[in-house]
Amino acid sequence: MSKSTTDAIDKTNGKAALAILEARLADISADRVRTPNVDPPEAAAAAIGVVRFVREPNVHARFASLPKKEFSMSCIDDLENGAAALFYAYSEVRTHGATASEVRVPIATVDTGTQIRARMLKLLTYYLEGDPIVGQELTDIRAGAGYLDLATDLSRLAALYETHKATIKNDPLLYQASDAKEALSTARQILEALGDATKTRWMDLRNRCFTLVVASLEEVCAAGKFLFRHDEENLARFGTLRALVGIGGGRPKKQDEVQPAAPVVPQKGG
Repeated sequence: MSKSTTDAIDKTNGKAALAILEARLADISADRVRTPNVDPPEAAAAAIGVVRFVREPNVHARFASLPKKEFSMSCIDDLENGAAALFYAYSEVRTHGATASEVRVPIATVDTGTQIRARMLKLLTYYLEGDPIVGQELTDIRAGAGYLDLATDLSRLAALYETHKATIKNDPLLYQASDAKEALSTARQILEALGDATKTRWMDLRNRCFTLVVASLEEVCAAGKFLFRHDEENLARFGTLRALVGIGGGRPKKQDEVQPAAPVVPQKGG
């Protein structure tokens, strides 16, 4: 990610953004909450990159020209605040995960999770390694280390299994219909063993922030694709989150590589 993106970061801004969004995040129903399928700092950086382009005066004016019943300018604020809050919640998850006592995770649970992860990775790699987006996610999953990453990786693999079920379900050697469900169950067991109520709360907030970022990005990018439909160069700025993260994604090596932009206090109307 670019230095210009990381320069806008500090933990205070993320905390303030989370406070602004607290009620909105709480209103997201449990069945809509999504587990991140890209690393949250990379997702935050991608979202901030879109916001910065959209806030350029001439671009912002084009977005503002859209009918209010078709596009709300508040989506831009939601995307910016969501990205800031996402990074902050992610940082808190990592902080609490790093201090958790990993010896409390039963060996049998770890063994089960490791075996399921290996089997799912092998199958998905065989059929989908050539897909540029899925291939990048698989590479990122392989880089996981530790119990917290194992739990996250199992959730991500389960999501990939469901998304690409039609492609992989007929494999006679590696596909097991129960693997996606078992992966999620094992991930929950690991998190329960690792975490206390505080960490569990931050993981839920991280997931809710990610859900808001994805939803806001979809709205902003849908409008952007319409406005820039004849501008091929800038049209690429309005892709899916996973596409925007692209080959530059991956697990951050240090927690301070990305920081959230300053929060935006929503204005009435728009």
